[in-house]
Amino acid sequence: MADRVGARLRSLSHATLLEIITQQAGASEDALRIAESFARSLIPAPECMCEVLLSQDLLPHILSRVPNRSHICKATCKTWRRGWKDTLMHRRSALRLAPLNPWSAETICSFAALDGDRLLVLWEDRGGKERLSIVDQQLRGSQSSVEVDMPGDINRLTVGNGSLYISHDRGVRRISLEGPCALAAHRVLATFEEDGRMLYEMLLSPDGKLLFAANMPDRPDEPIIAFDALSLRVRSEFGRSAFGQQAGAYAFGLAVMHTELFAGHQDANRIHAFTLEGQHTRTIRGEWSAPQDLCSINERLFLAATAATAAEAGSSEAGAIFEIGADGRVLQTFQHQAMLGIAMAEFGGLLVASLSPPHARRGAQQRLIALQGAS
Repeated sequence: MADRVGARLRSLSHATLLEIITQQAGASEDALRIAESFARSLIPAPECMCEVLLSQDLLPHILSRVPNRSHICKATCKTWRRGWKDTLMHRRSALRLAPLNPWSAETICSFAALDGDRLLVLWEDRGGKERLSIVDQQLRGSQSSVEVDMPGDINRLTVGNGSLYISHDRGVRRISLEGPCALAAHRVLATFEEDGRMLYEMLLSPDGKLLFAANMPDRPDEPIIAFDALSLRVRSEFGRSAFGQQAGAYAFGLAVMHTELFAGHQDANRIHAFTLEGQHTRTIRGEWSAPQDLCSINERLFLAATAATAAEAGSSEAGAIFEIGADGRVLQTFQHQAMLGIAMAEFGGLLVASLSPPHARRGAQQRLIALQGAS
C-alpha cells in the first residue's frame, strides 16, 4: 500500500507536493509539530541566526516588542525565558488609560459597582468624615453625598444581594440599598461586630451565599472569615496554614476565579489560592512586590502591587497592575509612576483603580482612573 502511494506521489510536481504537505501540516497541532520537527532536522537554522536570537545585547530589543499575551515564546529556551522576565515591564500592554476625566477626592477608601452605570465610592473628606457618592460611567460624580456612621473606621465596601456590605474596625454590616441615592434609608439588615476583629477586604461568592472577609485582628486568628451572606453568621475561618503565624500575615485583596478564592499575601509577595470551602490549593509567585488588591474579570486575575523593578530600586511609589492567567502566568502589566490600585473593581467593561499621588505632592487628591483592555 505504501509503495503504491509512494509511486503515485513521485509523479507529482514539487508545487503540488508542497501544497499537500502544507494542508496536512495545518490539519492539527500534532501534525504541525511533526512538520516543524522534520523541517528543523532537515533544514537547521544558520549558526549566525542562532547567535542573533540568543544575543544578550539584541534579545531585550526583540522581546520588548512582543505583546505580553504572546507569553508562549518564553518557553523557547532558558535564555528567552530569562529575557522575557527582564523585559516584562517594558513590553506592550493592552491595558491603557480610558479617555475619561478622573474623579478625585481627599482620600478614596473603596468603591463597588452598583450596576453597569453607577459606581458607589466611599471616600473621606478633609474633616475626616466618611462619605458615599455615586459616579457614572464617565467617572462624573453626583453633587450630593451621604455621610456614613459606623462603630469604627470604615475600611471597604461591596455590593450584592440587594445590599451594601461595609467592613470596619470592629466587624461588618449589611445595609439595604434603597432610594435614588442608593442609601436613603440606611436600614441595617444584619451585623457582625466583635472586639479585637478588624475586617478589611470583602468578596461575595459567585452564588451570593457566602461573604469572604480579610481579618486583621490583634490576636492570631485565621486571616480569612466566611460569613453567611444574609445573616452574617460565621460559617468558617481559614488561611493560617498558608499565611503562617508571623505578625502581619494578613490577606490584602480577595478575588474569585473559577472555583478558587485568591488572597494576596503582602509581606511574602505571594498570592494564595483556596477552595471556596477554605482548603489551600496552591501559591503563586511572580514579578511583583507587596500585593495591594485583587480583581477578577473574564476568568483572569488582576493584581495591584508594587512593580518588582521599583521595589529593587527602593521606590514604594511606582505601582503596577498585573494581569494573571488561571495558571499563574503574568500575561500583561500596566505601570504608573504613582501608587496604583489601593482598590480595584470592574465597572461597565472597564477596570477602575484608585491612584495615589507621589508622597512629594502633599495635599494632592487621590483619583479614580479607568483602564481599557481588561475585558
